[in-house]
Amino acid sequence: MTSHTSATHRRFRRLGAATIVVLLGAPMAAAATTRWVNDNAATYVPPGTSCSTAGYATIQAAVNAAAAGDQIRVCPGKYVETVAIGKSNLTVLSTAGAAATMVKAPSSAFVFVITATGVTVRGLTIISAGTADADIGVNVAI
Repeated sequence: MTSHTSATHRRFRRLGAATIVVLLGAPMAAAATTRWVNDNAATYVPPGTSCSTAGYATIQAAVNAAAAGDQIRVCPGKYVETVAIGKSNLTVLSTAGAAATMVKAPSSAFVFVITATGVTVRGLTIISAGTADADIGVNVAI
């Protein structure tokens, strides 16, 4: 090998090592987390793994802990709270459907206040304060 070829080879080897370090140091996209909400669990260990081992007592607590892309699974129950969602690409859904999972406004406030894009809320009965009637037009602000 000539000295020119040997020097070029050493430079490429150094460049290859630097490239690998840069690629390995690049941040990876975090996997979405499923967060479990149950207003009637004995204990809570976030993010939870099921309705019997939930991570949060309120939907809002799960939203506060969530990152974009997470899924919040709401177990059967009646949740009296206003839920403010300001994080994009969250999914809030009932594990047992609207007949078994209700969210009621604590006062004349909205039940859900959504200020982010890509938010899905599905399978919940939304109830205005002071009534048993579901009225989504009055209780959701987007």
